[in-house]
Amino acid sequence: MKKPTEKTITLAQARQKLERLRNAKRKLLFSVEFIKRGTGKVRKMICRFQVRKHLKGGAIAYDRKALGLVGVFDIQKQDYRNISTEGLLRMTVRGRRYLIKENIALAQHVQPAPECPTPPKK
Repeated sequence: MKKPTEKTITLAQARQKLERLRNAKRKLLFSVEFIKRGTGKVRKMICRFQVRKHLKGGAIAYDRKALGLVGVFDIQKQDYRNISTEGLLRMTVRGRRYLIKENIALAQHVQPAPECPTPPKK
């Protein structure tokens, strides 16, 4: 398997890339590595947008955008999760790895997240 190339982008560019992924017609898988707000631990997640299968109804009681969160579907846990964009360290989309410029120093001082297991086959 080809090792992904790494490119440094700003946090604003990363947010734009996530927004484009959300609005894309194809349901692409991507991975993110970020620092969890509650615990400060690094979390690596394989996720995607536009999953409707597991919705339980109702609206969320908070404004994700105002809180700097992005809602995604976690492939391993088979549930919806929020990504804190302020703590975003790395993301991989279509085999291209992006390092977030504002968080490079953070990424060097935190322990890397364990590798994600491959998603279950359907």
